[in-house]
Amino acid sequence: VGEHVVRANPDATVEAYRGRVQDVPEETLATCDVIIGAVDRLTARQYCNEFAVRYLRYYIDGGVAIETADNGSVTDERGLIQLVAPGVSGCLDCLGRNDPQQLQGEQSSEAEIEADLERGYIDEDVVAPEPAVTPLNGMAASSITRLFTKVVTGYAAPPDYLRLDGLNDEHVAVSTHTSDDCLTCNADALLARGPFEFDDDLLVSE
Repeated sequence: VGEHVVRANPDATVEAYRGRVQDVPEETLATCDVIIGAVDRLTARQYCNEFAVRYLRYYIDGGVAIETADNGSVTDERGLIQLVAPGVSGCLDCLGRNDPQQLQGEQSSEAEIEADLERGYIDEDVVAPEPAVTPLNGMAASSITRLFTKVVTGYAAPPDYLRLDGLNDEHVAVSTHTSDDCLTCNADALLARGPFEFDDDLLVSE
């Protein structure tokens, strides 16, 4: 990606970080005006969503999903692209896109996952690998790029939420709104809070 950016604009500077987005220093990530997330893990999505809300940054989240029947036939092929504009449009939690079971599964060891499966605490679908199709990924990447261009140039209003239907080659754009009950982007929650800080007066010593 960095090579493509430099070819398009030789004056551009690209800083690459190898590892999880959670490991990038917050002060570095806070210099970005727009964060684009095309990640597989829900924990990374949750982090980007909360970071954008805390620092009032645009966050463009993109992903794809494929559903199959028992006989292996594809029943649904979709891409989901969401623009989080903190305080203006809904965040991922406003739309209920952070699945608690999946979050728990991503943070559990294999032994813990096996135990939870046996007890029926989580569904097998949560830990099953999802297939990926290159053309669908390409559709999502193209839509993310167009949305990003609209955000930074203002030549057209970007959609809040875009659903791609790969089976029928359709695009559906919808508006979102913030939820008063959202525990992430509510004005009394993380909105514009910046870096997490802990008040020493609130710490209880034993």
